[in-house]
This record gives sequence, structure tokens and C-alpha cells, in this order.
Amino acid sequence: MIEKEVIRSACWSFWPIAWIAFVYLISPGFIIPFLNHPIGRLMQLAGLVWLLIGFFVRRKCSKWWQRLIATLIFSLPVALIPLLAPAIITIILAFGPMPQNK
Repeated sequence: MIEKEVIRSACWSFWPIAWIAFVYLISPGFIIPFLNHPIGRLMQLAGLVWLLIGFFVRRKCSKWWQRLIATLIFSLPVALIPLLAPAIITIILAFGPMPQNK
């Protein structure tokens, strides 16, 4: 049987994935550039790795305040990615390729 703490850690560690799905359902046009752009995909991969690291760190925490800090350090930044990354990608696309000075 799976321990309660493992389930609790998984819920707290991976809630940003549900947040990304929620943002997609509410405003797909806002998040589509994030999902399709190569930089967005790299950010998604980095966020997933960060969540996995946070999951294992949070499982090892024994006190409530350690779990809280682990959640804030690992889950909160990934939750902000779908809000900030589409804007960053839109700005990158607006500037276009940077000219090369020779």
C-alpha cells in the first residue's frame, strides 16, 4: 500500500501540471505559443525535471516547515511558467531573429 506521505507529496509537488491544464482550458490561445515553441518545450522539460526533484526532496522532509519550503522552492516557480512563458515567447517572436554583426 502506498504511504499517505507519498500521495501527499505527489499532490503538492505536481499541482502545477493541473494548473497548466486549467490555464489551457480557460484560454488556449494564450498558452498555445508556450506549448508549440521550442523554447516553451524546453521550459516544460526543465519544469518537469524541477518538479521531480521537488517530489523526491519533499518526500525526505520530516517537518511541516521543511515540506512548505520545498513546495515553495520547487512547485511555485513551475506554476508561474504558464503565466510568464507565453509572454516571453511572444516578445521573442515579435523581435524576430537578431541581426548578426560581422
